Amino acid sequence: MSEHDALSDGRPVAPTPAATAELTASVVARRRLPDRHEQDLEFLARSATEWVELPADEDILAFAGRRIWELVGDSVVLVSSIALGAGLGIAQAVFGAPETLAAWRAVAGDPVGESAPINDQAFQGLTRGRLMVVPGGLDVVTLGLYSAEVARKLERAIGFRQACAMGFTLRRELYGSVVIIAREHTDLPDPRIIEAFVNQATVALQRQRAMDSLRESERRFRELADQLPQTVVETDVDGNVTFANRHALQGAASGATADARGVNVLDGVAPKDRERVAATLRRVIEGETVLGAEYTALHPDGSPYEVACYASPIERGGHLVGIRAIAIDITERKQAEAARQRYEVQLQHAAKLESLAVLAGGLAHDYNNLLVAVLGNAELALTGLKAGTLAHERVHKIQNAARRAAELTDRLLDYSGGRHFVLQALALNEIVVETRSLLEGTLARAGAVRLELASELPAIEGDAAQVRQVVSNLLTNAAEAVEGRGGTITVRTGVMRGDHPALRDAYLGGELLPEDHVFLEVADTGCGMDEATRLRVFDPFFTTKFPGRGLGLAAVLGIVRTHRGAVHVDSEVDRGTTFRVLFRVAQRAGSADANADER
Repeated sequence: MSEHDALSDGRPVAPTPAATAELTASVVARRRLPDRHEQDLEFLARSATEWVELPADEDILAFAGRRIWELVGDSVVLVSSIALGAGLGIAQAVFGAPETLAAWRAVAGDPVGESAPINDQAFQGLTRGRLMVVPGGLDVVTLGLYSAEVARKLERAIGFRQACAMGFTLRRELYGSVVIIAREHTDLPDPRIIEAFVNQATVALQRQRAMDSLRESERRFRELADQLPQTVVETDVDGNVTFANRHALQGAASGATADARGVNVLDGVAPKDRERVAATLRRVIEGETVLGAEYTALHPDGSPYEVACYASPIERGGHLVGIRAIAIDITERKQAEAARQRYEVQLQHAAKLESLAVLAGGLAHDYNNLLVAVLGNAELALTGLKAGTLAHERVHKIQNAARRAAELTDRLLDYSGGRHFVLQALALNEIVVETRSLLEGTLARAGAVRLELASELPAIEGDAAQVRQVVSNLLTNAAEAVEGRGGTITVRTGVMRGDHPALRDAYLGGELLPEDHVFLEVADTGCGMDEATRLRVFDPFFTTKFPGRGLGLAAVLGIVRTHRGAVHVDSEVDRGTTFRVLFRVAQRAGSADANADER
């Protein structure tokens, strides 16, 4: 075999020194020593319980070497670990009488830490599981670590007689080796005692390797779980946490940051979802796998967030003992879905408003043309009729009805945005006060009116007549809502940014810029609206009042649209309704009051 050959199991084969070319080994003779038998059995029994306290391979090897030296007596015991990946035996510890070890070091130095290549003959001998006699001197025993010349000097220095060796081996796996170097007066015990003891050490080494492997596996699992940006937990059958990754600890509802064991997973679930999540956990304990169950969880500060949970049962020995779950934060996804749905609703609503506006504008213009003819002919007819006659009275009624019809077409034009308007800087607070005075009689019958108008309010950009129309229609609508209920109407003004979260569901919200806007808010404590009514509140001719024409709020929306503002409606049945209208701030600097004075 050349120095580059390798064994079939992949271990490299080191060059075979001349000293080991004829290496053979035989089993040490089996002989029972009656005078030592009880002592040896006691040695084995005592040692069997001592392995469990040793924390590492090196400790086990060192303990085995020392106890074998104590058992054998006048000898030198050398224990080595095996690094098969590198094909090396590495000396871990050497035991002997102080003067013997001193003589060894004087001739050949300290062997601890030295390494020698494990050749095929040595591997075959050490994996037999028996204490073997090693023929030859210390150059053979140490696998060529020492030259023949140094080996002879060392043999004379320590009184070398014979060497025996055995591997710490289990199922052809070699963990280490022990070499017993007998001196002139060494009396070896029954080799079966040594073999049993080495087998005990091997089991301890194998168990230690298994524990190391388990700890390494747990470490890698923990690191992997801790790197995940999702919550990973394991629980017992009652939902109490037995394992939690770093993300789970940082987001635990209990605020724990070091250990969540014992905390129940339901503590981190929003109260509204706890019963449903508890039912899901029961299904998992019964063997079901849950994929993507969504619920609301709680941050340590109590704030909610949305999660999707994937859970499966943990089985041990054929029994379900717990739950393993991954919870993924889907808050951003849910918010994006909600935003998309709001956007789709706004698009649909805008398309509907646009269609209705075109229809209303066309009808208004056509009716205006017809009404011009009616009013013109009525005027001509009146000039030829004597006042006080029945014919004069009837034509006058026709004229009044045509004028009221013209007012209706004006409202339709307001809704469609088809009326002519002139933009200027307006003082919204003054318009509110003036309009309230004009509607004093209507409002007095409805209930109390409170004004909460912001001071130094910026001027708005708008058409004075149309802004008054907005204020008037909203006040009239509020008065009708509280009439007979003894409610309260509150009118507020102030400043709000166009990108405020409260305006997400606003009508025409897409027209708003992310800057300050002036708002007019009219709130009542009336009967309120359900969701179906709220969605149709600005439709032309839609009304829940009798009598009513359904054009007041439609006109408000049309006017606000032409002013590139927005309207937000908040309502709840039996709790009242709040309309908030936003206007753009006038380009000229200064407060609204100052602008009003200038006009």
